[in-house]
Amino acid sequence: EQSKGKLNNELVLKSASKILYGTVPYDPAIWRIISFGAWMDRFAIE
Repeated sequence: EQSKGKLNNELVLKSASKILYGTVPYDPAIWRIISFGAWMDRFAIE
């Protein structure tokens, strides 16, 4: 879990699943979440 508890995992997974299954259109928020986790790792944010 890259967000270290800063995000609601259940909500993120629901949103990602809807996009993957085609029930909602593309949403850039998913990529923002992925980037957020990468930046947290990069700057060693706890």
